[in-house]
Amino acid sequence: MQQNILETFQAILFSEMPKNKSGNIIIFDREIKGWNLGDRKLKPATPAITLFGKSINRKEIATLTYELEHTITIKLETGNDSQTISAAVLQEFERLVNEIISYHRQIWVMTACPFCMNRTLSPEHFILQHNDIFADYLTEANANVEAVWNQTHSTAMPALKNSRKAIMALDLILDDIRNNKPVKNITDEQKRALEFILSTKMKPVRLLYDVKIADINPTDNSIDKQTFHTGEISIQASELSLIPASGPDNVSTDSWSIR
Repeated sequence: MQQNILETFQAILFSEMPKNKSGNIIIFDREIKGWNLGDRKLKPATPAITLFGKSINRKEIATLTYELEHTITIKLETGNDSQTISAAVLQEFERLVNEIISYHRQIWVMTACPFCMNRTLSPEHFILQHNDIFADYLTEANANVEAVWNQTHSTAMPALKNSRKAIMALDLILDDIRNNKPVKNITDEQKRALEFILSTKMKPVRLLYDVKIADINPTDNSIDKQTFHTGEISIQASELSLIPASGPDNVSTDSWSIR
């Protein structure tokens, strides 16, 4: 449940942290030698950044509506020429992460795009790169929202952000795939990717909200480690999950057997 979340935080850090002329992440003049998803005892090289999920707290806040509270840890391990340099690198790393995450109180979490298999950080990618597929669905999605708006308002509906329209359009495309309706301009490979999303009950776009840094541990302060030290930053984020059906009749009516 947290794999795509970890990869999203990794992508945000990689895109926004300072880089050298080779395009590699640096802290001061120290180049990050490795990225790890999931903690491990041995690292091929340091400095290394490791991201891992600590916990998921799930609670029902309304009927069939659940709030997931994620705790993510970002850890830097570094060994340098002296204790002073190691401490300075850790402090700068934590300052950078704190500044970057502060600008992302809400974060889109996306799987690989089913139309091109590229990774992206915003649903607006669908409009920018696949407008030939999405154009008609965007019009339909906007019309659906306007119809609901007009039921209770006499004023014009405010413009929707492209990312929101893209999500609603994607839902309409998935509905057509689910109901075996044709979707214009998609290839057989793209159709198989959309069918895979449906068959695996995947959520191609999720939203984290109330993203905030909960705790900063500047250093482990282990004097027996000489110049090798670690620092950790814990991030908390929430996510809503709506279950559309609860049974008991949302099951197959066919006879079954275990083969």
